[in-house]
Amino acid sequence: MRKAYVLRRLDIDGATHTNPEVENVSLPLLEKYNGMEISSPHLHLYVEGFGEKWAVPAELFLTLEGKDLYEIMEEFFRYCNVKKMPRIIKSLFI
Repeated sequence: MRKAYVLRRLDIDGATHTNPEVENVSLPLLEKYNGMEISSPHLHLYVEGFGEKWAVPAELFLTLEGKDLYEIMEEFFRYCNVKKMPRIIKSLFI
């Protein structure tokens, strides 16, 4: 049986996300966001034992201000270290 693990997920224009509230946060980056509500855009991060249930403000890793959806996609692909960008016709995407 195959199982997919989401390592990163970018939510651009969605609902607010509430992080788990835990006694000991496993990553120092997440301490500030323990139990907090994170508005969009936010970036979900895979955390062992939690899957993708943790999120941080997207601007911690990405510069989205003033960019259209296509440019945001490119920025996210670069952040995820995608080596060969998919061929997408911008006018069909937006």
